[in-house]
Amino acid sequence: MLTLPLLGRALYALVASRPSIRHYLGRSFTATPPQALIDYAHATSHQPGAHHAPLHFLSTLLFTRKARERLYGRLTDLPVLVIADRDPYIDFAALPGFIANHPNWRSEPLAPHLGLPHWERPEATIAALDTFWASA
Repeated sequence: MLTLPLLGRALYALVASRPSIRHYLGRSFTATPPQALIDYAHATSHQPGAHHAPLHFLSTLLFTRKARERLYGRLTDLPVLVIADRDPYIDFAALPGFIANHPNWRSEPLAPHLGLPHWERPEATIAALDTFWASA
């Protein structure tokens, strides 16, 4: 359906509308999403070719299967900081065990946030990064 010219463009226009963007960003904030982020998302979603992004997302080709083992588990020599509290799209249940087996990894919750701490808690994010890099 999304590849049909008229229907696909109409559905994309609905998903890329400011109210839709505000709704979905609202799932990733404990408070109201910043207007600047909504404006940025709206502007980028109206660039040439942007209407192809949902098709790639829905195809699941943007996601790495077994990412914990294939990607993250291979990061053993570099210092890694994970800033994670709650997220409507990701489950962090395995994070404590993963970090326990990877001494170069650290985790900071910076609670409360829902996946975008650099937008929701920028000062705390910068402080956590400064502390992490000073100790790395």
